[in-house]
Amino acid sequence: MDIKDMTGLEKEEHMKEREAELASLKNESHSRAASCVERQATHSYEIGKNIIIRTVTFTYIGKLITVHEHELVLEKAVWVADTGRFHEALLNGVETLENSEVEAFLPDHILLIGRAAIVDAQVYIHNIPKTK
Repeated sequence: MDIKDMTGLEKEEHMKEREAELASLKNESHSRAASCVERQATHSYEIGKNIIIRTVTFTYIGKLITVHEHELVLEKAVWVADTGRFHEALLNGVETLENSEVEAFLPDHILLIGRAAIVDAQVYIHNIPKTK
């Protein structure tokens, strides 16, 4: 029925139904937002720390600034083409190894890494290496 054809009482009833629908949508939206925040908070990553991440194809080092449901966000990130011996890279830092290769991303840019591609990740206790 078109609203123009409604009586005053029908219009009032119609408006109450629309307000109830709107309130329900708002509640659902708030519940979804709260659920997203909960999911984002449930991880083992240490925000603000340097991190080394091995994905299925590459290795990255950067400062972890946030974690989303599907990606990690790094700043001051570098791509590590060759870590040399991985244990030595972790122990002494990638930059100390003779054969390591490192390339920086653009300064003042962030890097998003898909969490589904991550093989392993850990805090990197050294400074982020410079391009080498």
